[in-house]
Amino acid sequence: VSYQEIPFYHIWNGTQQYLHCTFTLERVSPSTSDLACKVWVWQVEGDGQSFNINFNITKDTRFAELLALESEGGVPALVGPSAFKIPFLIRQKIITSLDPPCSRGADWRTLAQKLHLDSPSVCVYCV
Repeated sequence: VSYQEIPFYHIWNGTQQYLHCTFTLERVSPSTSDLACKVWVWQVEGDGQSFNINFNITKDTRFAELLALESEGGVPALVGPSAFKIPFLIRQKIITSLDPPCSRGADWRTLAQKLHLDSPSVCVYCV
């Protein structure tokens, strides 16, 4: 599967399955060292946002030990809490897109208030 749709209630651990918004992550590169994908965030009958994520494990110094393992014949694997984290700059871009209020009131901030959350981006910090 080249893409994955993640319902809103899975992102914010909610129980309100009637909310109609989805996050879609589509991988556009099969490379094992490059993560190139698009993230779409949208609501039914609402505006959406699209972000491109381009991350290269060989250019990130946090993974130098992992790459040394690979060169010694080991099998590289990203494990632990950081294995599936969205890079900080991408998280910041998503957060700034979700936080601005909309004059119609049909925005992420209003949705967060209805879910009793301080900010619509509060859960993106953990992604």
